[in-house]
Amino acid sequence: MYGFEGGLDAVLSTPRGRIGSELHRLTTRSGAPSWGTELAQGRLSALHLLGDTMRAYFNSALVPLWPAITDRIATERTRLAAVHATRGVHTMLANLFPAAIWHPRDRVLETPYPIKHSVHLDGRGLTLIPSWFCSGSPVAFADTDLPPLLVYPIDHTPAPGPVPDALSKLIGGTRAAILATVTFGTPTTAILRRTGISASQLSRHAAVLRDNGLITEARHAGRTFYTRTPLGDTVTSPSTSPLRSSPAFRSRGAGRC
Repeated sequence: MYGFEGGLDAVLSTPRGRIGSELHRLTTRSGAPSWGTELAQGRLSALHLLGDTMRAYFNSALVPLWPAITDRIATERTRLAAVHATRGVHTMLANLFPAAIWHPRDRVLETPYPIKHSVHLDGRGLTLIPSWFCSGSPVAFADTDLPPLLVYPIDHTPAPGPVPDALSKLIGGTRAAILATVTFGTPTTAILRRTGISASQLSRHAAVLRDNGLITEARHAGRTFYTRTPLGDTVTSPSTSPLRSSPAFRSRGAGRC
């Protein structure tokens, strides 16, 4: 089943025992919701309320964004299929998403996760699901007896674009180029390749951008990843940047780095 209605039908068709089991897992961490008991009992009124609420949220919050979401998911699936077909499964897993580390010798895919959690395939396949809604860390089933899957985040921040002249004058051409290149979880290697600067230059300029709230920095498995903050998105956007509408910023540049 595909699309929202198919997914909703799958949720509402979940067996009563499975609902009870999943809600029981919630009680070990944050407690089951107040309406959980009626769901676990399979009461139609609770299922109808859940379905109506999910449909209302989808129509009000997601329908305006749905074409962009589906296009982005299709692009990601095409990317993975192309890498798999031309360079094999090892390269595909090594390029799954920036924070994922593939260890080909051990055949282990390592990702950041909020808790210690291991999934052993034991000959089973792994379903990869790119998700617009993940943030930072992927998601796997808590029940390791279920078919293995990995829901992983995709980048839906603005793609690198032209560096606004006003921004270059304010913070310098090199820092402006770095800021324009960084999106979500951008690895050091990608920034070096796109900007042509050295690793030492990146370290120095990234520290300034980070200390001024324009980017964040995270380390995982010996690698460094950068993400642009909402403030960084604002100052790099040609249409919304306050720098473009301020003559004072145009005339008081910080020089080029």
